[in-house]
Amino acid sequence: MLAIRAAKWVAGGAVAAGAAAGGIAFAVGSSGPADRFASPSQPFRLEATVRVEDRSRTAGTALAPEASTTNSTISWLYQSNERYRYRVASVSESEGDRVTEVVAEGGNLLTFSDPSNTYQRGPLPDWPKALLPYPGLSLFIGPAPAKSVDELISVLNANNKAPDAFGSITGHETILARKVTLIEFGPTSTSSSSDGGETSSGRGRVWVDESEMVILRYDIESPEVSFSVVVTRFDRPVKHTWDAFRFVPPAVCGGKASPVPV
Repeated sequence: MLAIRAAKWVAGGAVAAGAAAGGIAFAVGSSGPADRFASPSQPFRLEATVRVEDRSRTAGTALAPEASTTNSTISWLYQSNERYRYRVASVSESEGDRVTEVVAEGGNLLTFSDPSNTYQRGPLPDWPKALLPYPGLSLFIGPAPAKSVDELISVLNANNKAPDAFGSITGHETILARKVTLIEFGPTSTSSSSDGGETSSGRGRVWVDESEMVILRYDIESPEVSFSVVVTRFDRPVKHTWDAFRFVPPAVCGGKASPVPV
């Protein structure tokens, strides 16, 4: 399901520009007209930590010896749907360090990848004006793609065709000195047997500040993957400088790309 794709995208530390731009539109596209969801946010800055444990235990056609764990950080600057920047820096037990940087500016979308030290430039995708360009497929953090908790539950299960689909408020907690509402939903994973039967499992949890409809934590637990993203900083509104969205291809130092500051 889409949430698991998000976990694997963060774990991999690399993304095609088109996939990054199209994820959220696909996630909510079958739920109704775009104007039912929240409008783009005021300018903000967001930082988050991510932990992914991949238990799919397959590597091509061979069984992987054990689960793979990846720890990542996300830094996201947002000015508008035409000007934003996010950076995912990941450390994986199996693949080492990776950095992906995506910059939208001047009608262009640029994607930088390290350690391959490559970047791609292309036109900014045709993005629904009522939706935020979230970093990665269905990676719901920061401003929620909904105007209320009820709408958020419907978004989380937008493409869930399982007969046992569920979603409800299960509690209240505090994150970053904000009172947040805990939503549980699912199932988050489906599998098919040789006889054509399907089984579903897994559970997702979202912590949302209802006063501003801001998601501050997003967890997925399924047989294939355990995924948790926690917002450690969220400032809104903020004033970004013009240089914050200027992309300069990093120089190569000793065969490795130098860091790209955000």
